[in-house]
Amino acid sequence: MAYSDFTIDRVRHELGITLDFSASLFDQVSPVAASDWLVDTLALMAPMAMANTEKARSEFMVAPILGELVKHLDYGIFVFSGKDFNVDSDRGLVGYCDFLVSRSPESISIQAPVCTIVEAKKEDINGGIAQCIAEMVAAQIFNERKGAAIAEAEFERSEKVAAIAQAQHQQTQAIVKLLSIGLPPEQIALALGVEMAIVQAMVSL
Repeated sequence: MAYSDFTIDRVRHELGITLDFSASLFDQVSPVAASDWLVDTLALMAPMAMANTEKARSEFMVAPILGELVKHLDYGIFVFSGKDFNVDSDRGLVGYCDFLVSRSPESISIQAPVCTIVEAKKEDINGGIAQCIAEMVAAQIFNERKGAAIAEAEFERSEKVAAIAQAQHQQTQAIVKLLSIGLPPEQIALALGVEMAIVQAMVSL
């Protein structure tokens, strides 16, 4: 079982997806002008792509557009082509994806968040919808799993940052109190185990 084996019925019943063709997802998305390079490249490649195989369309038309996307986003993403994306074998969410876009420039492994790109099969858009949905569900699961780990790490980091900030605040309060009773900066630095420059900075405030 693989992404390409899914049908619309399987998507509905096995993945619990409700199809809604009435919504427009991109009304608020502003168009981006293509670069001269992309326009020239597609003008050159399109005739070969249209008169050739699915693989040729992938290489001659889709790849240049994704390359343009990478450049437009200042090389902050990475595009994987024909990469295995095995997320949940029990639900059939396994197999390779035509393209995976990762919001990370790392090329060694797939990093979350990701989105998938599915080519039309044999020039039939409808024929690729089920596969596209299955890969989107897999990407959602992958992103949620990785996102939970990322969120946990960020929480731990924020706790450490808060603890450091609290310690710095307490240190500052102690310095202010000792300065207020006339203790020399040298003795304060020695007593609190802080650098002399920190105490002197407080003196100058």
